[in-house]
Amino acid sequence: MPHATVHQFLQQQSLPLTLSMLAAVVLAVACGWLFVRYLLRSIHQLTDFVLRVRKGEASLRTEPVGPQELVLLGQEINRMLDAADYSESRYRLLFAASADGVLVVSPQMQILAVNEQGANMFGYSVEELTGQAVDVLIPQALRAAHRHVTANYVASPVGRSMGLRPTLRGVKKDGTEVLLQITLSPLPAGGIAAIVRDVSERHQMQARMQWLAQYDSMTNLPNRLLLADRLEQALRRAQFSQQPLALVLVGLDHFKIINEAWGHSSGDRVLSQFGRRLLDSLGDGWTVARVGGDEFAIVVEDGAEPHQLPGVLEKLRQALLAPLEAAGGNRLVVGGSMGVALFPDDADDASELMKAADIALEQAKMRQRGGVRFYSEQHAPRYRQELELEARLRQAIAADELLPFFQPIVDIATGQIVCVEALVRWPSDSGMMSPSVFLPVAEAAGLLPGLEQQVRRKALAALRGWHAQGLSLQLSLNVSAAEFDSPQFVGDLAALVQEAGLSPSVLVLEITEGAVLGNQDAAQARMHQLQAAGYRIAIDDFGTGYSSLSYLHSYPFDRLKLDRSFVARLTHDERACKVTAAIIAMAQELSLMVIAEGVEEAEELTLLHNMGCGLVQGFYLHRPMPAQALGELMCQPLS
Repeated sequence: MPHATVHQFLQQQSLPLTLSMLAAVVLAVACGWLFVRYLLRSIHQLTDFVLRVRKGEASLRTEPVGPQELVLLGQEINRMLDAADYSESRYRLLFAASADGVLVVSPQMQILAVNEQGANMFGYSVEELTGQAVDVLIPQALRAAHRHVTANYVASPVGRSMGLRPTLRGVKKDGTEVLLQITLSPLPAGGIAAIVRDVSERHQMQARMQWLAQYDSMTNLPNRLLLADRLEQALRRAQFSQQPLALVLVGLDHFKIINEAWGHSSGDRVLSQFGRRLLDSLGDGWTVARVGGDEFAIVVEDGAEPHQLPGVLEKLRQALLAPLEAAGGNRLVVGGSMGVALFPDDADDASELMKAADIALEQAKMRQRGGVRFYSEQHAPRYRQELELEARLRQAIAADELLPFFQPIVDIATGQIVCVEALVRWPSDSGMMSPSVFLPVAEAAGLLPGLEQQVRRKALAALRGWHAQGLSLQLSLNVSAAEFDSPQFVGDLAALVQEAGLSPSVLVLEITEGAVLGNQDAAQARMHQLQAAGYRIAIDDFGTGYSSLSYLHSYPFDRLKLDRSFVARLTHDERACKVTAAIIAMAQELSLMVIAEGVEEAEELTLLHNMGCGLVQGFYLHRPMPAQALGELMCQPLS
């Protein structure tokens, strides 16, 4: 074909070809646009679905459309949501069904979630507790320490427990405390998951079981097991201090008859009453145990001291003789026998001492019910004498036989009697009994308060009589540590003084350093109360106590009574002279009147005068004397 022909043919076909190509391009673009739009719509639907799930609509599921890849992606998302739903449902089921409390806490210690058990454990509802700070569950006193421990835990939570103790204290909404066991787990996204268990009831049960293992449930006294432990401890103290100790076993007489006649419930009632009576008779600080059946044990530390054990035995005897109530309101005197074993004389360990006391009790029951039997009878006479003396002293107090004697206190410069110290005396069949013999017995038996009341009443009456004769005189009264410690002391003394028609300003109360060793704040307040009422206060036996110098500025003393041990060494001990002179000079600087007691020689009197001592008393000047003799002496002119 000629070239011109071909060229002409191409010119004729160019326009249709161009239009066909253009149409093809337009069609391709339109198809591409439609495909992209279709693809974008599928992506948009999938994106919208994901955003809705993120907002909490986890129950939605997508219906994937579009390219195979997007369909597969949508199906995978649905499978993941199904797995998440299953996991969350299990979590919520466990969270709600857990018997323990479960809390989710933020790093800032705010409660993000709590199950119902956890909220109820602390007395809150779930809504009340959610959003609260953990501090509301911690006792006020522990919150600062808890914050410190919490901060350390949050800083490094892996492999660490929150507290060193397995049991922690929590607080309920109403303020009551609970005991808790807590398991902590750090969360990957931050914060802590805590499983909390209330173990209060378990601890109470454990404490109850421990109590039942060591105590008698009928009398609430220690049982034989706890007695053995306490006896071991008491023996160790006795061995260390080289002090004696006594174990007393008390067995009730005729107890079998009570069980048979009135039944075991009445017997139990009698045992319970007798246990309480023993505690009431002896007071706090004693080991009193029920060792089985109708037997009780008492540990008496310092028990072999001359006056301690007899006083205890007398109290036990009185407890045995007091009526006990059985069934139907019947009041019975059961009575009982006592066996006594002494450490170290009878045994040197707890087991042997118990055996010795058991043997002594059996011997007491065989020989004479209602009696006392010592394991080693060579000890018996001394204690029987003490018991007899105590019985006689009780009779003397009841018969108002005790008398006040008065020892003058003299102004060393003028020789004039300015004060008298009231001392107790007991006129007996064998003569005037020394106070050193019967006062320790009275103190051990608890007779001192009644004795002091009786003698003071007579002493105050004598003072009122001297004042009526125109004799200007003060009366000095000794105050024991036990009496001063009594809350009734100030009131009882005021009643006696008022009854005698006297002013407190004529009385001097002699108080030893030992009387203020316990509660020093209470002692200081009581002294100020006495001083405000008008009484004079003297520190007695100065220099023999523990911290005498500190007491001089801490307590409102008016007078200082120099102990006789200083005076006795004045004539042959130069160091004692210097110490005594220094005490007198110090007292004068503090405006305290000094009284030297125990002056028995003229040389002692001269030395004290030269040292500037103001008042003295002692046998060299005047011995204690009855009221009538003192009245006659006061009426005589000074020699």
